[in-house]
Amino acid sequence: MASEQMNGTPNTSKEFLPIEIDFKYRVACIFLKEMKDKAYHFSFDDQQRIHALKAQAEHGPLDVSNFDPPGMFDFVGKARWLATS
Repeated sequence: MASEQMNGTPNTSKEFLPIEIDFKYRVACIFLKEMKDKAYHFSFDDQQRIHALKAQAEHGPLDVSNFDPPGMFDFVGKARWLATS
């Protein structure tokens, strides 16, 4: 019980829903693909954060020191750059 909060709810998603993280990731990708702009409208910043997390889940952590920063007029690239760092 040490891992539970004061109100008795689990601290981690594994305690709350004991399934593998890979399966959770695949279900989340399917949900986002099918329900985009239907069930929930993500802000631009949320979309960039989701994109960064998806890339990290698929390819591992990104070391931004290995890449040049995006150009001054690449607004989407800059938002993604900031979301990954």
